[in-house]
Amino acid sequence: MYNGGYINTSDSLSPVMHSPDGNALYYRKFINLISSESNEVCSREDKRTIAPEHVLKALEVLGFGEYIEDVYSAYEQHKVETIVIVYVLLLLVSCHQTFGIVNAGQN
Repeated sequence: MYNGGYINTSDSLSPVMHSPDGNALYYRKFINLISSESNEVCSREDKRTIAPEHVLKALEVLGFGEYIEDVYSAYEQHKVETIVIVYVLLLLVSCHQTFGIVNAGQN
């Protein structure tokens, strides 16, 4: 368990078990750093919920500007995939209501 940069020895899961290269602790520190700065950016804007824009600003503030383009691209892809999933679910619900389709196995 992450604890201010140290591994809690009472935790039965070591970082090696969480990442093939054994760098899970560093990944956790990085995520914690970005999360903390994103929260600060959010707070400075008097917002209560961290938005993607806050994360992008945090990357810039912390000197990780070279990641912004890739992170934004991944965010845009996520939005597209989410829209597709919602569309498919709405389509399934519509088919169910229109044609009376029931779950497989029901009589």
